[in-house]
Amino acid sequence: MPARLEDGWIRVAYDDAELNVVEMSLGSADVPGPWYPAFLHTVGEERVVQIRPPAAVLPGNAAVWVRINGTAFLVGLLGEVTLPVGRRRRRG
Repeated sequence: MPARLEDGWIRVAYDDAELNVVEMSLGSADVPGPWYPAFLHTVGEERVVQIRPPAAVLPGNAAVWVRINGTAFLVGLLGEVTLPVGRRRRRG
């Protein structure tokens, strides 16, 4: 479940139930930071949970955490899996 920064969102692949309470956090590898409600979204054919990065500047090695129904999981360091940020525009 790698994390990535894409189109202005921090995204993590998600294949669990839609009715789960899902939150995401940026912190250290030892301790998560504040929790934010995550949005379910589909990118192409991939289901993801996503948040907008907090207003603070993201450190290059921010650890991404996901909490599902109160159970937290460390996803990994955002700096290790960051993708280029760009906007995709639909034509037509």
